[in-house]
Amino acid sequence: MAPTLRSTQSLSLRTVTLALTLSVLLTSAAIASWLGWRTWVSQRDMMQSQLARVADALGDSIGRELESGLRKLQAITLDLPVQRDAAEASLLRRARALLAINPDLRAVALNSATGSQIWNTRLRESRWVPPRLIEHEQRALHLMQPLVSNLYESRSQGDLLASFVVPVVLGGAERVLVGSIDVTAWSQRLMPLVSRQGGVAAVVDTNRRIVTRTSEPQRWLGKFVSDDWAPAFGEQRTGLVRVVTREGVDAYGAWSRLPGTGWTLLIAVPAGPWEETLLSSIRHHLALVAALAGIGSALAWWFGHVLVRGADRLSRNATHMVVDRKVEQSPIAIREFETIRQGLVQAAELLRQQDERAEQLERARAELLAKEQAARRESDEANRFKDEFLGVLGHEMRSPLAAVLHGAGALDKRLEHDARARSLAQAIQRQARALTRMVEDLTEVGRLISGNVPLEVTRVDLADVVRQAVQVLELAQASGDHRLDLSLDAVEIEGDADRLQQMVINLLVNALRYTPANGSIHVRLHRLDQPVPCAELRVQDSGIGMRPEDLDRVFGLFVQVGPRGVQRRGLGIGLSVVRRVVERHNGRVWAESQGPGHGSTFIVQLPLA
Repeated sequence: MAPTLRSTQSLSLRTVTLALTLSVLLTSAAIASWLGWRTWVSQRDMMQSQLARVADALGDSIGRELESGLRKLQAITLDLPVQRDAAEASLLRRARALLAINPDLRAVALNSATGSQIWNTRLRESRWVPPRLIEHEQRALHLMQPLVSNLYESRSQGDLLASFVVPVVLGGAERVLVGSIDVTAWSQRLMPLVSRQGGVAAVVDTNRRIVTRTSEPQRWLGKFVSDDWAPAFGEQRTGLVRVVTREGVDAYGAWSRLPGTGWTLLIAVPAGPWEETLLSSIRHHLALVAALAGIGSALAWWFGHVLVRGADRLSRNATHMVVDRKVEQSPIAIREFETIRQGLVQAAELLRQQDERAEQLERARAELLAKEQAARRESDEANRFKDEFLGVLGHEMRSPLAAVLHGAGALDKRLEHDARARSLAQAIQRQARALTRMVEDLTEVGRLISGNVPLEVTRVDLADVVRQAVQVLELAQASGDHRLDLSLDAVEIEGDADRLQQMVINLLVNALRYTPANGSIHVRLHRLDQPVPCAELRVQDSGIGMRPEDLDRVFGLFVQVGPRGVQRRGLGIGLSVVRRVVERHNGRVWAESQGPGHGSTFIVQLPLA
């Protein structure tokens, strides 16, 4: 037994592990860095959220002002005189009164449906203005609803403006009341709200043209906004985006769709000053974390070195235990490692004992394997001899059976007046024909097993094949007193028509053989699309049925199933031929039955053409 160390001469693994916890500072540094990054992200998201709320609030405020201005202009069209000239004059007086109390309006004009200007509060009444059809006026007349226009060139002076548009009917004539909006007032209202943060704000119409802007509004009036703001004109009413302003400043942007107009409020706040302040704080934090991580790494390296030396010895001992079943006897200074070393010594001894038992088991297994391979060779040889015997037997019995049939037929013709002898000759013929069919079945199954039957594959209708098989049985009077019910759909497959007919005949003969007189046989043929497209043939009888354990073995060669006491006819070859033919056509066949006395169903599935 290996000597053990006193507790004062070894370090506890728990003590070493406690020292190694200092190395957790590295993980703490990573976590702190991640938390710093998350702080930066959360602060940025908070700032963007505040920006989005400001944009939403300002958008709602401007939207309400637009709706208020539109309602005020619409209000002066109420309760006008019936006569057109009087109504137009009264509307002019009301428009001037409205301008006196509403600073958001620059001028009010009344235009006809053909684009002519009837009057304009900003122009002398005698001044003529060229008629021009404007799209938003036509749209308002078409909808007969008030609206706020996009930027357009005025009729009188050609300057860019946006207007409230209200359709009216004066004396039976359609007119458009247009109030041009003083957008410069909006920029003055927006300026105090965004200038404190060094930002800019703008109102943009549905064509993405700037209606007003807090910075240099006249310079940018009518200009298109940059592509950075493309998300602001999608389906979302509000949102955030990173943009570069017209002044070339990297900024956080927010937008809000103005209700009822389709216009959009854009706000941009510079990102640089805010990000620099936060990043400076994060850099100082990371520097402190890096210093602590360095100290922790040095301590972790030293204590880790102690553990590594002990682990290396354990690793060498484990390798020797696997290779030559030997372990070092010198102790390890760490108590827990020493316990593991002693366990390796015991494990090496157990492995030596197991190796000896494994050698004995391997020798026994090799002997059993040799016996099993010899038995397999004998079985394969017996199967080969059986197949060859079936082929030779069928071939050799054809000639004598043909002679017997020929002789019995000749006797039948010559013994016309001897009823007894003629009956015996006919009996010889029947038995010889039955024996001939058995020989042909033996020969056929031998050829199918050996794979010597070539298939003449053509495109055939399986329903025609089933009908021809039924006709063959009816001509041979094999159906007897049974009721044969057919339900056939036209289904085309690729296969050998003769082999398929042989398969159907064998299925029907099997059903007739095990179904009592006056029983019924149902034949169904239809197409299946799930799970794989195929043709399905079902032959269901009301016969003696099968036990569950017979469903798999019924297709075996020379296998006959059925309850005790039932007379079994044939050699048990027909269903084996069915399985071979179906497999040669890449199909599958199986049997189903609810048990003895409940009939049987044979299902064949073949791939479609």
